[in-house]
Amino acid sequence: MIFDRALGKGFIMKKSDTRLRWLVLVLSLMAVLAVSIGGYLYLSTVIDFSVDRAHKEASADLESLGIHIDSYLEWSLTAVESLAGLKELKRSLVSKDAIAQAETNEILDHFKDTLKADVCYLMDRNGNTIASSNRDAADSFVGNNFGFRPYFQQAMKGIPSVYVAVGVTSKKRGIYFSHPVYGKGREGPLGVAAVKASVEWIEKALMKTHDGIISLTNPHGVVFVSNRAQWDYHLLWEDSSDTIADIAGTRQFGNGPWHWTGVTLPIQADQGCGAF
Repeated sequence: MIFDRALGKGFIMKKSDTRLRWLVLVLSLMAVLAVSIGGYLYLSTVIDFSVDRAHKEASADLESLGIHIDSYLEWSLTAVESLAGLKELKRSLVSKDAIAQAETNEILDHFKDTLKADVCYLMDRNGNTIASSNRDAADSFVGNNFGFRPYFQQAMKGIPSVYVAVGVTSKKRGIYFSHPVYGKGREGPLGVAAVKASVEWIEKALMKTHDGIISLTNPHGVVFVSNRAQWDYHLLWEDSSDTIADIAGTRQFGNGPWHWTGVTLPIQADQGCGAF
């Protein structure tokens, strides 16, 4: 019984009123719960949609960048094939006289300027550089042997090649394009013509392509080019000491050290956005 002081009398609350209040309370809690669940489901849907959209946009950006890079590589290989086919280069490899050398140097200078390349050069069948567009520079390639480089070895087998590496002479990154130089009989290459191109245009393309982090790596996961500059020459994922020893053995990326970026990849995830 509840006593009403103002009226000076008591009264008894009906049982139906109590049930009604409990019903209102339960309905209110159910409404709050329904709104919470609905909000959670809506938020989850929005997040899933945003993530899916981001993945699709990133994939489209990567595909576009890949097409752009492939076109550039094909064009550059065609250019170095044209260079290797010139008779002046063949004559330099056979005779090595002063006139042939001067003509070859002039041609290499012309191709360097036309292609906007870093260096254009010519190697004999032993890998020794006998002519180069940077012959007068402090880091001249002339007299250096690049027979250990895969792009030279592949070209001597008759296979035009593309290779990325840090120069052992210049200490600068570059994309190397090579093509065998044949004599009249084509029994075997007389030597190899090569063009070293800068990676700056790839860096600029990466900066414009995607808001996130995008990198080009080699199969071991060494980041060669990235829109996050501090990742250059780093390992995209943690590797064993044996793998690091293999990387050092190739001399492709200098002397190291190659620190880990700290990225942990799912087991089935692609290792890097692209690989050379």
